[in-house]
Amino acid sequence: MLLLPVAVAMLTRLAAVKQGQARTLSVIGLILAILLLAFLQVYGEVQKWLAERTAVTAKVALAKALNRSGSPLVTLLGRVAEADKGPDRRAEVWSLATKTVGIAPITCGKLADKKAGIRCVFYQFESPDRLVRVFEEGRQGPPARPDFVRSRNENDKQVIERALGEKTLLVPDIDKAPPKDFASSPDREYKSMLMVPVRTESRSYGFLSVDADKPDALTQDDVGYVILMAGLLAASLALLGEEYPQLKRSNGVPVIPTQQINESDIHQERKRHEN
Repeated sequence: MLLLPVAVAMLTRLAAVKQGQARTLSVIGLILAILLLAFLQVYGEVQKWLAERTAVTAKVALAKALNRSGSPLVTLLGRVAEADKGPDRRAEVWSLATKTVGIAPITCGKLADKKAGIRCVFYQFESPDRLVRVFEEGRQGPPARPDFVRSRNENDKQVIERALGEKTLLVPDIDKAPPKDFASSPDREYKSMLMVPVRTESRSYGFLSVDADKPDALTQDDVGYVILMAGLLAASLALLGEEYPQLKRSNGVPVIPTQQINESDIHQERKRHEN
């Protein structure tokens, strides 16, 4: 777009030159200027095309990775449906929830290319007014807070209301634009986060939280992936047929030890993505 006005300006200048040598230099200058501008235009278009191609390639690669890592979740949901009600079905739900929280950190935050540490946490409703942390995987550091209680403060109340609702929340940079009534802690490491309710059409079971230790490390694409995972998890919890299904026994002991979950799939998926 700059080429035409510059060329017109140079030609106007050329028309005003009457001496031979000066005219020749002006012609050479005009040609060089036009060539330079043409090169810059073409270079800009090429760079734009390469960036778009890289973005598309990255999305395709991530979609394939999500398909590979998401397939076991669909399989596990089938096992939940087939299992007998009681301890067997609860154990299958535990397995699906554990794998969901383990997969999220290796699929989220890749398109932003921030090389951030990602963490995923599943908070489950223990009662209408209390959310408890059940699973946590990903970035090492201070653990996520153990619970949210409606009567504690406005921040907890807002989190519970969001978990009961249907809307997702993406905060690209918490330091610049924190959520309403956000209460930060002194040991907070995360700079960006997203929150997706784990719910069926009629009931919420909690929410999945994904956070990163760098700002702008999470995108709307990540929200879409976590929505899919949250939907599978909600479907499995609904199959338990309980108003507030708990994935721990009353004494706090897990239904099955975490070590018995097949973590090799998660490790292999992480390796494939890194490669």
